[in-house]
Amino acid sequence: MINDVIRMDMTRFADVGCVDDAYDLKQAAIDLLASMVEKNNDKTKRLAKEILETIHVDALYESMVAFQGVTKERSGEEAEAARRLAFTIEHVLTRFRDFGRSLYGKKWSLHHKPSKDEAEAEKELVESTMSVEILEGDELQKVYFRVKDQKALREEVKETLKWNITRESPTDKLRDFLEWAKDIQRDIHYQKKVRDHWLASLFVLGDTVWYWFVLLLTLTLNIFILSTWDAPRNLHEHHPDIDGSYFYPVLYTLGGLHLFFSICMVVTFYIANYHNFVMPSFLYTITRKKPPSCSHASINVFGLRSLFYMLFLAASALSLFFDGYFYCFHLFIIVVNNDILLRVLQSVTRNGVSLLWVAALMIIIIYVYSVIAFAFLRRSFDPNEGLYCESLGQCFVTSLKFGLLSGGGLGEALPPKTYSFFEPGLRTLYDLSYFIVITVIALNIVFGIIVDTFSELRDDKWKAQNDMSSVCFICGNPSFEFEKRGSGFEHHVKKEHNMWAYLFYFIHLSEKLHNDYTSIESFVASRLEKDEIDFFPLNKAICLSDTEDTSTEQIQELKNMIQLLLDRHEREDANVRRRKEKQEQKSWERHHKLVRGLTETSSVDDEDEVTTI
Repeated sequence: MINDVIRMDMTRFADVGCVDDAYDLKQAAIDLLASMVEKNNDKTKRLAKEILETIHVDALYESMVAFQGVTKERSGEEAEAARRLAFTIEHVLTRFRDFGRSLYGKKWSLHHKPSKDEAEAEKELVESTMSVEILEGDELQKVYFRVKDQKALREEVKETLKWNITRESPTDKLRDFLEWAKDIQRDIHYQKKVRDHWLASLFVLGDTVWYWFVLLLTLTLNIFILSTWDAPRNLHEHHPDIDGSYFYPVLYTLGGLHLFFSICMVVTFYIANYHNFVMPSFLYTITRKKPPSCSHASINVFGLRSLFYMLFLAASALSLFFDGYFYCFHLFIIVVNNDILLRVLQSVTRNGVSLLWVAALMIIIIYVYSVIAFAFLRRSFDPNEGLYCESLGQCFVTSLKFGLLSGGGLGEALPPKTYSFFEPGLRTLYDLSYFIVITVIALNIVFGIIVDTFSELRDDKWKAQNDMSSVCFICGNPSFEFEKRGSGFEHHVKKEHNMWAYLFYFIHLSEKLHNDYTSIESFVASRLEKDEIDFFPLNKAICLSDTEDTSTEQIQELKNMIQLLLDRHEREDANVRRRKEKQEQKSWERHHKLVRGLTETSSVDDEDEVTTI
């Protein structure tokens, strides 16, 4: 019956205006076929074996090509219905291949050679298809599903997740992945809306173009300024001595392009991240509004990234009016997409609060020393050397500047000619204590915080790299297991346990009607609602299970062969014992007959002797 429905001619229904009913009928038949081969248990394998012997594979391929063609010729609901049918058929054919290889060996294939049109249609469908492995009970299930828009997942978001997700343990990693998945799903839905708007999509899709144009123009303008600026004769003049006949035309041309691409880059940043912007917490307190829930992708409107882009745009505009003075600031754009430089900056900003408190403590200590200097050591400050102490404020600024810049502290900066015979004790105590407290202890605390933070960031990066290169994110099995028994670790993490495939599977479930769920989809959806991770195949993989099953069968065959050899050896030993017993019996019988014969002969002779007597 399913074969008849699959071969059904759609043109007959088009003539009578029942195309929608025909699509529904075919979709129901294909869905029924898909549900019959959905799981991987023994019952499904037996059923799949029977289906493979009776199903018309040629008809399935013809229907898939026909429906794929409808998606290119038509639009609207009919095109979407045809596209859904084509994907379902492709997934059913893929399941047939899985079962065929499981039942008849890895070299098995469908007894059908696809035509050129069928191969092209199948290739297009495979490119938009992903698969995941789901642990339902004690059985691993493989699920194929359609991915509507993979490009909506930004590379920036993927990199952020990979380097910032918790990797303390496999379960912690998966739980954190579920939290990240919720935020990324919202980002993907927003990016789809952006791509549907032609102007917004133009900005977002050109993100890389804007960046490289701005970087190239920034380097060009700075090299141009570096080679054309001369110092003015007047030392109080701030404008460089330049030849305006060619400098300003070049500056305004390149600067205008720089400003245009800077606007494009800044606008792209705000469009792409608009849904992630949050206000500072104190503003929500003032306005008495409830702050939004915390998100991994949240960006503070007044944070460093937003401030950088705003200053970047302002500097580009101001450079046109101030002879290009601000183009040096734009060189910091190399930090934007450079992971190494970002980590260097993070070594300072991550523990910024600690550094600020230590700096505040240093300023307080220096202020105390400046008060002491103002009271007792004013004669040691020589204005001719830039050491001013005519007021407490001047003493403080001088102590702050020379106390930090001088390697030996403030004592090194104060001229020794001011020393007198009665002052060495106070000066020694003052200079040494300043040197020990500020130069040795306080500054080393600051350097230690920065170095420790950088080392921590480096270790975190190394751990993340090692985890990504040696352990599967989903199942947690080490890479050598797949090199020994599977198709390789790289194939496993890209095709079998692709973390992004699970993310798109969650999106697939969120976009699908609950009434259209399969049994596996209903199971996963119920777990996602409870934030449970027991559907992830932790420490399990189908490729390893197949290998284990094969190994078990081989071990059982070896055991059977050994048992046969043992049984044969026991039978041979039993035969040898029986032959030996027979030989012993025959030998005893011969010996007994001989003894009996001799006894009888002796008796006869005795009787003859008696008779004679």
